[in-house]
Amino acid sequence: MTLPPVDYGLKRPRAQHQQHSSSSKKKKEVEIYIPEGTNPEVYTEEHEKLLGDCETTWELYVDGYDEDGDLIYDPTKGDKCHQCRCITISQLTSCNKCELPQGQLCGDCLYTRYGENVKEADFNPKWTCPCCREICNCNSCRRKNGWMPTGNIYNKAKGLLETIDNVMMLTNKLEEKDVQNQTKEKCAIEIEH
Repeated sequence: MTLPPVDYGLKRPRAQHQQHSSSSKKKKEVEIYIPEGTNPEVYTEEHEKLLGDCETTWELYVDGYDEDGDLIYDPTKGDKCHQCRCITISQLTSCNKCELPQGQLCGDCLYTRYGENVKEADFNPKWTCPCCREICNCNSCRRKNGWMPTGNIYNKAKGLLETIDNVMMLTNKLEEKDVQNQTKEKCAIEIEH
């Protein structure tokens, strides 16, 4: 079987805009599209409860950056962020459950991807990393789950919802009844075969 070559230049057609005559301002439409992976991406209310929050805002592009606004890479003294994979001297989290490198996230990634503040996470003795909470949306973890990577959708999601996890959970949310029905259907299919 021969597959046709992939054309990365193809774009997904945009939805038709509805014109509102009463509004003189045009709203900018933002389309966030993540292709489906091999496994269905489903979130429930339990996943939503695992999302973190913060009491203070995190100032982006300051920690670990020089005076010119460039990220300071330091492979000898720095540590790697699980999300962006950058080895920098910026402040990283430390997971109190796994104590592994997967629990290390830089402040910018933790804030933009999960809505949490790295300083608050470091002071919280019960803080666990997104991997341990099973809500990590880094490329590696998403691929392990059979999902496509999100890419850099922060700029698109900015202004719509607080974090990338909020976007993904709202677009792929199912009610508990739907999850139970899908599980029953899957079991029935496996029993039949």
